[in-house]
This record gives sequence, C-alpha cells and structure tokens, in this order.
Amino acid sequence: MDDAWISRQRLLAWQEKQLSGDFNHYLSSSKIALREFHGENTPLLQTIAPFEWIPPGFFDKAPDKRRAVLLIHGLLGSPAQLYDLGQTFLQHGYLVRSV
Repeated sequence: MDDAWISRQRLLAWQEKQLSGDFNHYLSSSKIALREFHGENTPLLQTIAPFEWIPPGFFDKAPDKRRAVLLIHGLLGSPAQLYDLGQTFLQHGYLVRSV
C-alpha cells in the first residue's frame, strides 16, 4: 500500500463519520482532520478551515426574522476566498457558514 492510498482511506473514513453530525461537529472535526493532514497550527490551517459567524443578537430575533447564508467555494477554492463576502453578510445581520 502506498501513502496516497492510505491517506485516501483515512479521508474516506473521516467523511463517513461526518454524515451523522451537526454543523458544530463538522467544524470541530474538520479542524482536527486539517491539523492531522497539514500539521498543528500552520497558517494554512487557519486559511482553509470552514467557519461559522453569528451576528450579535441573532438568536434573540424571532425565527422567521433570522437570515442565514451558506457559502460554498469552488472545486479548487477554500473558505479563505469567502472571507470578505462572509463579512459583508455578517455586517448585514446574517448568520454565515462556510464549508
């Protein structure tokens, strides 16, 4: 078995575990997987990690008044490309999530 095959199997096992969790589980497990594959606290880790931003008072609003946006990057992209767009939505009161 080569290293690429082993890495692929580990990634597939990780993805399978993610299917049953909520978004907080996804965020924390993604960061664990990124640290495992890219090393502890590298600048790359902070750049490519998915994020969730919650505007102040978001959960104080009535559910029908809450607004949220899910930002999804392209095939060769990362959440870093969505940062500025996400900040704009956050400033307008949206809950912002990226994957």
